Amino acid sequence: MNGFESLLAVIEEQPLSRSLPRVLSTAITIGADDLACWTKLELMGYFPENPAMTDEVVVPEYRSVAGAWFDDFGRMFLLENPDLHFVNELRLRHGVAELEGLATATGPLSMRELNNAAVIRETLKVQVTTFEFDPRSISQVLTNIRVHLLDRVSAYRGEIAPLRVTREAVEPEVFKLAPEFYGVSVDLKALWRRLFGRGS
Repeated sequence: MNGFESLLAVIEEQPLSRSLPRVLSTAITIGADDLACWTKLELMGYFPENPAMTDEVVVPEYRSVAGAWFDDFGRMFLLENPDLHFVNELRLRHGVAELEGLATATGPLSMRELNNAAVIRETLKVQVTTFEFDPRSISQVLTNIRVHLLDRVSAYRGEIAPLRVTREAVEPEVFKLAPEFYGVSVDLKALWRRLFGRGS
């Protein structure tokens, strides 16, 4: 089994929190800077504390989960305009280790997303504070990340094949996650896209 086949086996058999550190090590070895950068983002999360999170990086659409917004009294924000469906989607910034933990939840997950809520308040004049969604959505996000990982690794098949890649597990590092503040403007769609970038 060559290095590429061994790495694929690691990706297929191990949780992402264990396979991504191996991919990162491999990417650094072969000088695949784009793969290394993407791997750091998925491991450490799409937060400004992550050195890989530059002004050009946007939280990928494949990290989106559908849900609903609520205010502090538990009242749901009902959107009647189909053109605003994207408001009821949230792109998760968390690193894969935290996502794997969240995916094991047995009930609905609630997140206080004050930055996104501020956009809704300013543009739609509705006071919301909490985004609620089904944890099963996270399983799909993890599957999406794994598919993108396989695609990105496959692009370097020739460079990885000569390497010696073991299938032993690598313990992931634990990284500090913190929220981020974004500005508000008039165009809600543009704001929503901006929310998933680095911001100012």
